[in-house]
Amino acid sequence: MSGSEPNNEDSSGSPDSAEQDPRFPPRVADEATTQQGTAEEKLAADAELDDMPREFGRYIVQRKLGTGGMGSVYLALDSKLNRRVALKTPSFARHADETLIKRFMREAQAAATIHHPNVCPVFDLGECEGRYYLTMAYIEGDSLARWVQLQDEIPLETALAIVKGIALGLHAVHEAGIIHRDVKPGNIMMTAAEEPIITDFGMVRLIDASNTVLTPAGAMVGTPGYMAPEQVLFERDLIGPTTDIYGLGVIMYELLTGWPPFSGSLATILGAIVSDPPPTLDCHCPHLDAELSKLCLKALEKDQSKRYQSGQELADAIDAYLRGEVLPSDETPSKSESTDPETPAETANQESFLQRLWNLVARRGD
Repeated sequence: MSGSEPNNEDSSGSPDSAEQDPRFPPRVADEATTQQGTAEEKLAADAELDDMPREFGRYIVQRKLGTGGMGSVYLALDSKLNRRVALKTPSFARHADETLIKRFMREAQAAATIHHPNVCPVFDLGECEGRYYLTMAYIEGDSLARWVQLQDEIPLETALAIVKGIALGLHAVHEAGIIHRDVKPGNIMMTAAEEPIITDFGMVRLIDASNTVLTPAGAMVGTPGYMAPEQVLFERDLIGPTTDIYGLGVIMYELLTGWPPFSGSLATILGAIVSDPPPTLDCHCPHLDAELSKLCLKALEKDQSKRYQSGQELADAIDAYLRGEVLPSDETPSKSESTDPETPAETANQESFLQRLWNLVARRGD
């Protein structure tokens, strides 16, 4: 899908720490392989491809870029157009379950309708030698997860420019009738010009209710630290554009503070997403002002109606903040300020969530 291998980041840890940040995998240096290389280099390159043939239809496969839950991604040369592409093959066989094939085809068809500088374009879709595949633009650079790891510090203007670019890309995605559902640093590529590119539409859902939802009922879809409350609670009917806005809010929080909104065990993180307001930004970085905290925390509201309703709205709010305008006041108490006792309904909802979480853990253990 992109010029970096897929990532599954944990949402704990701090880039300010002297130790390796557990959210971001260590950088892996690229080793270029060419057809004119030595025999040893060719053998090593072939080994990287596993069982992927070197010649794959019109494509000459050069090396594997990475492997994720949805499949593998390779750097390939399109022999007809003489350009490098990212070639993705899903992790199912030709005669796999029809639902999986539909999901893969849906990903490609949905992504191919989007034309925006902050969204990775799809070039081709097909089947070759018993394998389904799609090709996308090969983006030279690092994922946002790795890019963050390589920075000594991230200027405020740079962080907000990145968030704004992602927000505008998400707006284009949503305008095309698509929800990404897995917005996280590992699915954002950074170009040499520090432009963010949204990639990996492996968990997309079409907004149009007439389209069949292929995700199994009760399945948790997304990466835990970046999941919105409605994803954690398996409330599929509530998943929409504001779900992606929440994931971007987590990214913004991390870029600004170096910390995730919530950390700890999986159960602790999921429970906090549902029930706890995130700490204000100054809890981690005292120099960050209240207006900036308000800007960020609005994206992380539990109530979807209180979040930014579109990526464009978030981008506009960033522009307003940079112009020095006072943002509309919303009641967004910090964790330390939230002292109201829980109502019986809230207590019941928490118990329901814990039961669902227990059932999920039990299913994964089977």
